[in-house]
Amino acid sequence: MVTRMLVLWVLIFGFNISYSQTKALFGVFAGGAYYQGELNWSRLFYNTHFAYGLNMRYVLNSRYALKGNLVLSWLSANDKDFKSPYQQFRRMSFTTPIAEIGGHIEFNFKKYIYGDKKYFKTPYIYVGGELLIASWSHPPYNFAIPFGIGYKVALSKKLEVGVEYGYRKVFSDGIDNITGIEHIGENTSNFYSYKQIGFYNNKDWYSLFGIHLLITVFSKGIACDVYDVYKL
Repeated sequence: MVTRMLVLWVLIFGFNISYSQTKALFGVFAGGAYYQGELNWSRLFYNTHFAYGLNMRYVLNSRYALKGNLVLSWLSANDKDFKSPYQQFRRMSFTTPIAEIGGHIEFNFKKYIYGDKKYFKTPYIYVGGELLIASWSHPPYNFAIPFGIGYKVALSKKLEVGVEYGYRKVFSDGIDNITGIEHIGENTSNFYSYKQIGFYNNKDWYSLFGIHLLITVFSKGIACDVYDVYKL
């Protein structure tokens, strides 16, 4: 009885556990970044700046992986680029270099196994935490929650390429240097002078998208006959 239960357990759970392939990959990232906040409410890819950096992924199994990243870019916006009368009167702008250092956990929608002819590509989602350094903003140091989607392809047992699109929810309203407390102007008769410059309770966002290329720097896999015979 115990033997039968053990065999059943292996058949059900053995596909990921019996093929416990841990891998570490290192590579580069290139793409773009753009800001959304008081100066850009909803325009996608507005003032996109080149983004580049380094990625490292640690593969836990065919479904989950951990990823660390360092990305450099710029964020900027200008009220003059929008037709809103309120923004034309406010005439605010900002620009700042950014650096993000963070970690993500990835979940693959399909099994993903390097070197496997059937499970060599998959869409995935990710979520994590970031330290954001926006040097010309106030404050310059912030935390953010990154989340997004991607698609990756294992070109071989050692090489991977992928695309990714995601958002960063920043725990600050100061990336654009607009605090949301001051009024636009106190000594004018214009209707908009009585409005606040920004909205303090609406935190800033930015988006990051691009492609990555990773190569294996460490790999340890322990395959077994159960996996080879019964994998789906």
